[in-house]
Amino acid sequence: MGEIPLSLLTSAGAEGAEVVYSLKNNSNFADLILNNLTEKGQIKRKSYQRRLPENPNLDYYYILRETNSNEPVLIEYGFIDNKKDADKLKNNIEEYGEAVVKSIAEYLGYPYETNNILDEYIVKRGDTLYSISKKNNISVDEIKRINNLKTNDISVGQILKLKEKSNNPLYIVQRGDTIFMGNNE
Repeated sequence: MGEIPLSLLTSAGAEGAEVVYSLKNNSNFADLILNNLTEKGQIKRKSYQRRLPENPNLDYYYILRETNSNEPVLIEYGFIDNKKDADKLKNNIEEYGEAVVKSIAEYLGYPYETNNILDEYIVKRGDTLYSISKKNNISVDEIKRINNLKTNDISVGQILKLKEKSNNPLYIVQRGDTIFMGNNE
């Protein structure tokens, strides 16, 4: 058996995100996912349905066909055969995943909240103290102070603290306290 040309296996260098949704559903959820991925910097390609050629009443993808009353989607975050997308996926996959979590919460009507402040950050290629500070709502000076940095130099893989550990508990339990009240005085 001969080799299969790359163009038949991939979208031959396409760029951006796509979402495939089931024939039994509308595009609302898929479109929301694409919009949130776009907010995280990915290019929006399309949301679409795909039919099985031998039976156009069925979804092409088995996983979409056999989901009962669920509203399934297949998310293609990008195309690995496109260098731009490959780099975006390498550097932003956590943000893309978070965009999908946000989409699910919004679609189901649940509040989506994140404080966007983590305890630590692992430096990735292309990061600067400024970009890290903007992503995490903390000043460059604060990052430098917490990490005892004398310069703006950082390196890939370096772990930066973004919060200081507090040694002060919010409340010290006292004799007579119960779970229903703070202090029994």
